[in-house]
Amino acid sequence: MKYLSLLLLVILISSCKKNKSLRETDCYTHEQRLAVPKEICSTNQCTTYQEIWKKLFIERNGLTEDFFNKHIHINNSEAYDGQDGTIYSIGYYVKVDWATTTYYIDQFVIKISKENILFPAINIPRDIYLSENHIRTILEAEAFYSDMEKLSAAEKLKFKNTDAAL
Repeated sequence: MKYLSLLLLVILISSCKKNKSLRETDCYTHEQRLAVPKEICSTNQCTTYQEIWKKLFIERNGLTEDFFNKHIHINNSEAYDGQDGTIYSIGYYVKVDWATTTYYIDQFVIKISKENILFPAINIPRDIYLSENHIRTILEAEAFYSDMEKLSAAEKLKFKNTDAAL
């Protein structure tokens, strides 16, 4: 019985076939990775909410307008109807010296649909376009899927180049 079990084990092991698994990846240059089509919404509504976004972004991140203008690169924006109402979305990246961040997308609700009953404790009107203060309140509460990235205002990098950083 021992021999039979051993023989079955040897047969089982020898019948196993090792599958070679390859992982394929795409390599992109830094410029290709940031090659998101540049499409900035230019309606009056988008312009108004881009100005509000910029003001709140500077405020929430403790940035200066000079830092923002030098290092924040807006790539696209849009206003669209979403689950909670009308949403403003803006995509950007940050470039400091030789380093560029991944692509960020901030978004916040700019008009809450009248049917939306979520977050009743937040005193925000429904079915009207929201003010800067309303949007600030929504971002602070992280309500209605609204989100804004948190950044550092560092203008000097610890390393001189990519090789030194790696």
